[in-house]
Amino acid sequence: MKRDIYAYLTSVVLFLAIAFSIFLVISDNEIPFTTQARLKIAPLNISTEVSGHIEKVLVKEGKQVTVGQPLFELDSSQYSLAAEKAQANVLLAQGQWQQADRYLARIQSLYESASASKEQLDEATANKQTKAATLQAAKADLKTAQRNLQ
Repeated sequence: MKRDIYAYLTSVVLFLAIAFSIFLVISDNEIPFTTQARLKIAPLNISTEVSGHIEKVLVKEGKQVTVGQPLFELDSSQYSLAAEKAQANVLLAQGQWQQADRYLARIQSLYESASASKEQLDEATANKQTKAATLQAAKADLKTAQRNLQ
C-alpha cells in the first residue's frame, strides 16, 4: 500500500516535471526568458537653431526627454555682442536716413525756387531711398540678433 502511494506520487511528480519542462520549452520559443537584455537604438542627431559653445548640459546621457525640453545652454556672450552691434547699426542707419531726409527737403525747396537742378533732386531722392533700405535691413538684422539671443 505504501509502495503504491510512493509509486503514485512519483508518477505525479514526474508527470508535472515533464509537463513543466514542455511548458518552458514552448513558452521560451514564444517569449524568451532572459535575465539580461540589450536594446539597439539608432543614434539621434540633434542641433540648435544657432551655433555656439555649450555652456551647460541639462540632461544626462540615456535619459528620456520630451519635445521642447531644453537639453543644454549655449554661451550667449557672442549673441549679446551681436545684438548690441545690431542696435548700434539701427541707430546709425536712422541718423543717416534723417540726414538724407533733411537734405532732400532742402534740395526740394531749392529746386522749387530754381536754385537746384533736377539731377540734384534725383540724387537726393535716391540717397534717401537707399538710406531707408539700409535702415530696414539694420532693423531686420536686429530682430535676428535678438531672436538668436533667446
